[in-house]
Amino acid sequence: MRAQGELQVFENVTAILRRARVPQGPVPAVDPDALLAAFAAGSGGGVCFELAPVFRRLLAGLGYRVTPILARISFPGSHHATVVDLDGVRYLVDAGSGSPLWRPFPLHETVELQHAGLHFRFRPERGADGAGDSETHLQERLIDGAWEVHCRYDLRPASAAARAAAYQRHQVAGQTWVVGNLTLVRCTPQAVHRLRDDELVTYTAAGKRVERLEGDAAFRRVAGDVFGLPALPVTEARAALAAIHARPAPV
Repeated sequence: MRAQGELQVFENVTAILRRARVPQGPVPAVDPDALLAAFAAGSGGGVCFELAPVFRRLLAGLGYRVTPILARISFPGSHHATVVDLDGVRYLVDAGSGSPLWRPFPLHETVELQHAGLHFRFRPERGADGAGDSETHLQERLIDGAWEVHCRYDLRPASAAARAAAYQRHQVAGQTWVVGNLTLVRCTPQAVHRLRDDELVTYTAAGKRVERLEGDAAFRRVAGDVFGLPALPVTEARAALAAIHARPAPV
């Protein structure tokens, strides 16, 4: 997981261009081989519905028992992760979150971690009586000194149909940020870099640094130098995103 986390880039350039090639209706399903080729060529990464299945395929090939699950961030099923059963213990493996979650989390424990000044907590969800819900797990983030729920994982196996429906919903303009805002995240041992539209934020243990990008050359430079994707078609994605924003919203 650590190797996966340090090498992957969380990005929606791939999704934006996929939507641009098919302006209306369902987009093609994720092609794991094409994604791996893009990783190797430095031309793409992915979001959770791309990164999680590719990593899960690797785990399954290595002999791990894996189960695809969905989670709620914006809408039910809006996030995708994996449960791994190892020696009778279940672990949450979230390899496509755009966060430095470089370890598996035992589902029966509460685990806190911090990286580059960011704080995360994973725990079983508990009801008002203190009893745990064995099928729901929470990811919380420390915001202004208080823990806030960021993601609620449904630990039940997610069907292929449910995963496909959630993936397609992300590809509809106006539904989520996936084809609405340019987003790239890279986590390194020293920092977390996040590009949101034209704002590049770098988080480190010393604090936060913000830079505004202007012009295609600046975006190409950052794609290669900061995110390690020198061949990422970020210029094409920016033009495609502008065209998507100019289209009438679907009824």
